[in-house]
Amino acid sequence: DYKRELFTGTVQTIPGATAMQVAAYVGLTVLGVRGAAACYLGFGLPAFIFMLALSGAVFAVSVGLTIIFYLM
Repeated sequence: DYKRELFTGTVQTIPGATAMQVAAYVGLTVLGVRGAAACYLGFGLPAFIFMLALSGAVFAVSVGLTIIFYLM
């Protein structure tokens, strides 16, 4: 089946987890390339923003603890 081969090739070339690959494929089949990009970003961007915020919080706490220990 041509579509199955296309899906397999697409999944193997898109970086990321299988769930992101499937989201991109669903977007591709429904709305084309724009749909694939929208689904890929919509699925991955919230996790990226969360990890960015979490790493910023960890950095802020580590800087704060460094200042506290330095002043002691």
